[in-house]
Amino acid sequence: MDEKKAKNEIVRYMKSLGIYKKEFTRAILILSKMLADLDAAEQKFINNGGEFVVEHTNKNGNTNLEKNPEYQIIENLRRDSIAVMRELGLTPQGLKRYNDKLTANDNNKKESSLESVLKMYGA
Repeated sequence: MDEKKAKNEIVRYMKSLGIYKKEFTRAILILSKMLADLDAAEQKFINNGGEFVVEHTNKNGNTNLEKNPEYQIIENLRRDSIAVMRELGLTPQGLKRYNDKLTANDNNKKESSLESVLKMYGA
């Protein structure tokens, strides 16, 4: 997925959840770049054999198995993109936190004088 497609998808999801704000544009652009990089890294990993563990020879000449550096990049991009998604409200936990804040803000709003008068008269 390219950055533009990812950005459009993120915005569409946020709008469908009712949480999109233009002030989030920078975070959306960062997330769309991360998702594009993740797709590219996954494709490269697959094209290079998709091995999770590779042999590595250290400076002493000893050969050991270690986690494939390409896969480490994928894991990091996944973790970081989930963190940004959470901040934008695009995970269940992030959406719950966002909605909880909105509810708390609504409960803390003071009633205007007009609202209180209208309530008194049943309007």
